[in-house]
Parts: sequence; structure tokens; C-alpha cells
Amino acid sequence: MKVTLAITTYDRSEYLIKMQKSLYASKKIEECNIRIYDDCSKSYDTKYLQQLFPKAKSIIRQKKNLKGDGNLKQAMINFLSTDDDIFVITDSDIIFHPDWIIFLTEHINYTEGVMSLFNSILHTSYEKTIINGNPFLLKDAIGAAGTVMNRKIVKIITEKLQDPRGIDWKFSDILKNVDIRLFVSEKSYVQHIGIHGKHNIGYRTDYGLNFQPGNDINTEIMNQYYEELLISIDKQFENLVYKDDINYRLGKFILSPLKLLRHPLQTINNSKSVLNRKKRSNNSHRK
Repeated sequence: MKVTLAITTYDRSEYLIKMQKSLYASKKIEECNIRIYDDCSKSYDTKYLQQLFPKAKSIIRQKKNLKGDGNLKQAMINFLSTDDDIFVITDSDIIFHPDWIIFLTEHINYTEGVMSLFNSILHTSYEKTIINGNPFLLKDAIGAAGTVMNRKIVKIITEKLQDPRGIDWKFSDILKNVDIRLFVSEKSYVQHIGIHGKHNIGYRTDYGLNFQPGNDINTEIMNQYYEELLISIDKQFENLVYKDDINYRLGKFILSPLKLLRHPLQTINNSKSVLNRKKRSNNSHRK
């Protein structure tokens, strides 16, 4: 099974660097064809992407800025010109559980040709099921990032989708109209770390449920993400004009306990480090 990981990019190198570190720590990454589609970024060029992704199978820089939706559609069209079997959608502000490639290859053939590795809080489910021993959800919409498709599904979408605007909503409707169900892993195997964007504004930031970092690289990135998210939410409340308003006071009340979780993963890691040091010390004394 040949897997294409399609990475659509446009500026935001600070996220791209984090994503690259997480991606290259994935198990069996050498079996994945990384294909980058840059939408005429202004802050870096193809040479920069080649240095950052030396394992990339291909790097395509669009001749003109197509916007995110247009760039994604071109990536899908390009995929059909390859001999790869599976198409995985991602962008610059996504990180990966180390087992994501293993998980998708073990489960995609048990679906109807499409599934998502991202259990988004923005898309509700209507049914729960078990696939190959793991819990999955059925949803009416799944968004783009983290979505896995076989060639048949990609072909259906590209043939029926004329206007790429809103592609991440339209392809869900296209597939539902031909009676293809949308499966989502209950445990997210990718995570979104962008704070600001079309669907990401502070407390409305898209987030994958049940994501576990799986390694130190992702743990560090997630700690940074929580810090940025709390700062972003703080600023939103501080910028409110009427600070004596009940909504402001309620918001601050809700936010205050979240600050206790500012470094939840780091706390766990620190505890592990202390235990490891004690074990090494005890072993040293025994010798």
C-alpha cells in the first residue's frame, strides 16, 4: 500500500518547523511519499522546503496563489497522476502520533474508502462503531486535515467538485450523496496546533479529541500549544470593552482553572524524570 501525505503550505514557517519534527519522528515514515504543495508562499521558497523536508518525494510550488481550497484540489488531482494508493490530507499546523501510518494502513480497508484520523470537536458524531478492534465514530462532516482517502474516493470528489471553495465541507456532502459513510477514529492520531485562522480563534480553536503525544517531541509541541492557547483566550477577554459584563466575569471564571493545566504534560514528564533518576541512583548504590 503506497501512501501519499499531501502537505499544503502557505507561509507560517513557525508551524511548519514543528510539523516537520513531529512527522519525521513517525514510525515507518520511510514508507510514506511526502508530497508538498506550496501556494506561492511569500516568506520562503522551494529551496527552503527542500532543506526542511529532505525526504520529500516531490515539492510543487503553484504558479499562482490558489488559496487553500484551490491548492488542496490541485493536490488531489496530482495524486491521481501518481501510482500511490492512499491520499492523506494535512497542512502546516498539524502534528502526528508516532503510530499514525501504522493505524491508517491497518484500518482504511475496513471503511468505505475514507476515514479521518482527526476527531474534531467541531464535528459531532451520530453513531459509534468498532472497526478492526478499534472504536470509530460516524459523522456527517469531517473536514480536510487528517482525512484519508483511497483513489476511488479522490476521483469521485475531483470529478464532482467544480468550484474548490469550501472543499473541506463540500467533499463530505459529495460523499454522503453517493451513500459513502464518513468514519472517524475516536482517538485522534493527528492534532491541530494552529491558534489563529479560519476556524481557529482562541476558544473556538479546532482540536482533536483523545490525542496522545506518544513521544517527547509532540509533548514539547503540545505544551507550547497550551501556553499559546491560554494566552490567546486571555487576550480575548481582556479586550472586551465591558469588563463588568456577566459574560466577561463568567468567561474569566471558566478560564481560571484551565491555567492550572498550563503544563499538564510537562508535569507528567517531570515526574517520570524524577523516578528515572531515583532508579539510576538506586542501581548505582547496588553496584
